[in-house]
Amino acid sequence: MIFSKGKEGFTACPAHATIFSRAGNIMESTATPPIKSRISERMRTQIRQKYRAAAPHPEDKESWLSMWIDYCAPTEPPSQDILDNTWNRLLDSEDTQVNGLCLFDGDTMIGFAHYILHAGTWHKGASCYVEDGYIAPTWRPRGAMLALYEAVIAQAKTDKVEKLYWMTRSDNHTARRFYDRIASDTNWIRYEYDLDNA
Repeated sequence: MIFSKGKEGFTACPAHATIFSRAGNIMESTATPPIKSRISERMRTQIRQKYRAAAPHPEDKESWLSMWIDYCAPTEPPSQDILDNTWNRLLDSEDTQVNGLCLFDGDTMIGFAHYILHAGTWHKGASCYVEDGYIAPTWRPRGAMLALYEAVIAQAKTDKVEKLYWMTRSDNHTARRFYDRIASDTNWIRYEYDLDNA
């Protein structure tokens, strides 16, 4: 494969991110790539000191599941079989495609991101699609979403990803206001074909 699983977590701090293996051993220390945005460096520093991102572990399932159900509330939630499959893939270090990060405030899990590593035809390296990003409502005004995406970006850099992207609904104005501060709207339109009813 052209990319690694990247099942490590980050403890963010002002100058660097410390990468932990699943066993909790320090593997290396690397510069945290700053988000190019209209967000001040002072605010980013405060957020890095406050929150911790890490790969999901079995003991995180109950918190993850509760947030996942809340995240899916506006649409039809996945079946139990899909939920179990997703969680198992997030934990599977041999699965190089489906990955996740959990965000913590102290010992409290407050959010998660699921991202997919895949090859592409427009460049040699891997692409990373952030399929899901969620922060519990209480922490949304506290900079937690920025901390989550900084952790994803740092992980993408560690995995030597060449393209990092995500999507949101056109009418999700709250999310779009945040995304407009850290990334570029490409103006592409997504189409889906219903294979089940074809």
